[in-house]
Amino acid sequence: MSKQLSEAQRAQIFILLEQKYSMREVAEIFNISPGSVCKTLKKYKLWGTFKHAGRNGRPSIASAEILDSIKTNLRKNNKTSLRKMAVKIEEETKMHVSHVTAKNILNNINFFAYPPIKKPFISEKNIKLRFNNSIKWLKMNEEALKKIVFSDESKFNLFYNDGKSFVWREPRTGLNSENLSPTIKHGGISVMVWACFSYHGKGRLVFIDGIMDAAKYCCILSDNLFASVDEMGLSDFIFQQDNDPKHTSRLAKEYLAENNVRMLEWPPQSPDMNPIENLWSIVKEDVAKKQPKNKSELKSAIIESWNQIPKTILEKLSLSFKKRALSLYRCKGKHIKY
Repeated sequence: MSKQLSEAQRAQIFILLEQKYSMREVAEIFNISPGSVCKTLKKYKLWGTFKHAGRNGRPSIASAEILDSIKTNLRKNNKTSLRKMAVKIEEETKMHVSHVTAKNILNNINFFAYPPIKKPFISEKNIKLRFNNSIKWLKMNEEALKKIVFSDESKFNLFYNDGKSFVWREPRTGLNSENLSPTIKHGGISVMVWACFSYHGKGRLVFIDGIMDAAKYCCILSDNLFASVDEMGLSDFIFQQDNDPKHTSRLAKEYLAENNVRMLEWPPQSPDMNPIENLWSIVKEDVAKKQPKNKSELKSAIIESWNQIPKTILEKLSLSFKKRALSLYRCKGKHIKY
């Protein structure tokens, strides 16, 4: 943006030019371009004044009445379309406003359209549970955080990209084969994986064949939980799992109780609190880059990506649990930015 000159500066420029200073010399004095000096002289000769001429173009119709109408409608429903908003404004103010004008007014008051972030619905009951748990989690010290073993399952798909991807192409070439992201009806080839991690390291990665039920989940825990904890070098740990029916089944509860596993109390509908979700995202993005062609390659890519995760990321994600708890407390149990 060019430098805006004051009325006094424009007058000084004119005086210097009258005193036979060159445009380049005047430009150096005011730290502006010679072109700006030339424009200042032309404007004075055209208008006979050094005052700022103001902006050209049609004046804004965004009166206080229209702005109030827009803000009221936004408070009632911020997902309404521009055309519906324009109709509402006209009904309330008796002034015609096009949807384009409505958009410009919204942009001028710093409102822009974004795709809504997808988050699971949280009931009022679970919001309270999440808030109450945040208070307990905030009281955990760093040593306790380092003992938490976070766990979860995740699905990896072969024929559609789990990571973020874009294609750079020319207009009207979207249907060219090289510009497509192929999908397969009924989901195509996929694998389900269970894993866990803590501040001290990654646990075992377990591929789940067939339908995952309570019995199979207990088998996974009995074969891999304590072995994973031993590999992490933990003699004492706190186990985290979500409230999936398989995890809260009578069979799973009995196994965990019989083996004296300390559990981290976990509220429903709280994937945003589990750092392993971020770990899955990292793995999926890396697997997508490897472009596996079949199920065997997909499994190999998952194993390779999992094994390559540096310990610094595990440490950062584990300790982020305290920050998540603080965000959850401040949000009174509602969604947080994780």
